Amino acid sequence: MQVHGSPINLLRASARISRQAGDRRFVFEVLTPDIRRVFQANSDKECHEWVAAIQKSVESLLNGCVAFLLARLVERSCC
Repeated sequence: MQVHGSPINLLRASARISRQAGDRRFVFEVLTPDIRRVFQANSDKECHEWVAAIQKSVESLLNGCVAFLLARLVERSCC
């Protein structure tokens, strides 16, 4: 397996099934405000699993950031 580019910061990312895959099958994209990366899975099922896993990771990161910020606000208001 080859690694291309730098790691993707998922905090501001989204994933979707690619609409611009041409003749390639099972293609999905990971998008951020700065980049668009295209990946190809081995099957339609795997493609959807990748998109779901990435979306779940993004959601977890966002929920963690919100929880952290709320905790900081509560901490500041109590002291």
